[in-house]
Amino acid sequence: MPRPTSSTPSTAAFARAIPSDERAVKRTMFGSPCCFVNGNMFGGVHGHELFLRLPEEGRRLLLRRDGASLFEPIHGRPMREYVCVPSAMLDNPRLLRTWVRRAFEYGLTLAPRKPRKL
Repeated sequence: MPRPTSSTPSTAAFARAIPSDERAVKRTMFGSPCCFVNGNMFGGVHGHELFLRLPEEGRRLLLRRDGASLFEPIHGRPMREYVCVPSAMLDNPRLLRTWVRRAFEYGLTLAPRKPRKL
């Protein structure tokens, strides 16, 4: 099965929602845009989906929204702490920025990760 590529609406919406904070570092993972803080990924795009890393309460709140789901880059293997935002949220920049900011702030609470040596 071919690997999904980043869709333009999700990619563009994510790019606009990333906090303008020098600690938010944009990188590409598996051909898709992602964003990190202190070495921890806090959000990104995979296929058509925009996903965010959130604390437990944030995940619970977001999953209550119609169209939200756990992030499963490989079917049946969800990534802990990550939720896909509902596609309708892509059309609401203010709301999306709020959720991306929550993910960024959660990332700030996590222990910094050192870059892996290659």
